Amino acid sequence: MHPHLIVAPLELKFAGPPDAGTFEGYGAVFGNVDLHGDRILPGALAYAAQIFDREDASVLISTEDRDNFVKNMVTILAEERLALVVRRPQALIKGTFAAQSSK
Repeated sequence: MHPHLIVAPLELKFAGPPDAGTFEGYGAVFGNVDLHGDRILPGALAYAAQIFDREDASVLISTEDRDNFVKNMVTILAEERLALVVRRPQALIKGTFAAQSSK
């Protein structure tokens, strides 16, 4: 196993066509409806996708950006290089599901 391999569940909502490679948004709680009317459902995400950590996180702090020193402000830049690999897209499904009735 690669020493920097992180396996984590992840679900994405694409900002445009999925083949464009861009996504955006905030985390949501499973079962709730988000601001766009989508219901967030859990899936076999750990089985379907992996996140590869290509580089350790980098955090830079500066007071020299424009007028930060005069305004007593700090600029923080945090970056991390990650790669999302979906190995089993069949483990992820999307659709409208009827509520389960209790009998």
